[in-house]
Amino acid sequence: MIKKLIPFLGEYRRYAVLAPLAIVCETVDYVLTVGGMMAAMAVLALVFGAAAGRFAAMAATGYAKNLRQSLFKKVQEFSFSNMDRFSTASLITRLTTDVTNTQNVVMLML
Repeated sequence: MIKKLIPFLGEYRRYAVLAPLAIVCETVDYVLTVGGMMAAMAVLALVFGAAAGRFAAMAATGYAKNLRQSLFKKVQEFSFSNMDRFSTASLITRLTTDVTNTQNVVMLML
C-alpha cells in the first residue's frame, strides 16, 4: 500500500524525510535538556545530603560532649553512700556506652 502512495510525494520527498528527522532532533534536544537537569539535581542532592549528614554528626557529637560533661559533674557530687551503691564499672558504662547510644539516636533523628 505504501509503495503505491510514495510516488505521489513527488518533489515533496525531501520534506517527507526532513519532518521525521526534525522530530528526532527535537526529541534528542528535550532528552538532553531534561537529562542534564536531572544530573544537576542529583549532584545537588548528593551535596546537600552529605552536608546534612555532617551537620547532624556535629550536632550529635556536641550533644554527647555536653551530656558526658554534665554526667561527670553529677558523679563528682555523689556522696560516699551513692558511690558505694553504684559500681565504678556501672558509672563508666553510663559515661561511655549509654551516652554513645544516645548520641546515635540524636544523630539519626536529625
